[in-house]
Amino acid sequence: TDELKEMVRSLVTNGLLAQHGGGYPTLSVSPQGRKFLNDREQLTLTRPKHAPMTRQTSPGPSGRETAYDTKLFDELAALRLEIATDREVPAYQIFGNKALQQMAFHAPQNEAEFSKISGVGDAKLRDFSGPFLKVITEYMQANGQSGGIQRLPVDAPKKRVRGISLSIRETVSFVAQGLSFEEVAEERGISETTIRSHLERFVREGGRIDLGHLMPPEDKRCKIESAFKEMGESRLTPVRDMLGDDYTWEELAVVRMDLRQGQAQGAPVA
Repeated sequence: TDELKEMVRSLVTNGLLAQHGGGYPTLSVSPQGRKFLNDREQLTLTRPKHAPMTRQTSPGPSGRETAYDTKLFDELAALRLEIATDREVPAYQIFGNKALQQMAFHAPQNEAEFSKISGVGDAKLRDFSGPFLKVITEYMQANGQSGGIQRLPVDAPKKRVRGISLSIRETVSFVAQGLSFEEVAEERGISETTIRSHLERFVREGGRIDLGHLMPPEDKRCKIESAFKEMGESRLTPVRDMLGDDYTWEELAVVRMDLRQGQAQGAPVA
């Protein structure tokens, strides 16, 4: 049934099942799936509100994709899983389901169109547009489609993608080498506040970086985490007021960034 197919697709997307082959694919339990079973973990799957349609030629209300080519979606999901496995990251960190659904609905044919897909920033456009566009193009050629799937109009307003600047990437590179805020600021000739801002922006945009060498001692870290849970993570000032001057802004910011990275790693598939 369509519901069963959707459940299998979700298990593949979450990396618990591995899909092999092309025209007649087979499924097997992946190493991640075996660990999942051995650890007796739990997974919540969302029941689809309606059976997926093969295609739809126009977007629904509010511009949302109410249907998409499910076969193309499956091929894109298989590519996503392959890339995620190679990079040893969860599949959703490559692209969420919403992005794949938009690809399967709009069938972008070049980087300009691909950049309009939800979740595609500068980094993902650079790293992933090639293989995903290749799958889309080959699928459409194999199925004799050129404009059968609703395409993104060339003159559609491009969504604003903030992306990550070269300056931020340079800061992240220094921190990844184990340098402190002070050392990075000295190397780059900018303030420690700017360094902190760069890292926060990087994490906010979905980047991940090891912050272990910047972490405060364990006792302080635990108290900071508890304060964020009580006061919320949106602002540092209430947490600083609660904990006092013994806790620096950098310590608070680093713990918050680490918490947000942890939340992203355990977040559900979009």
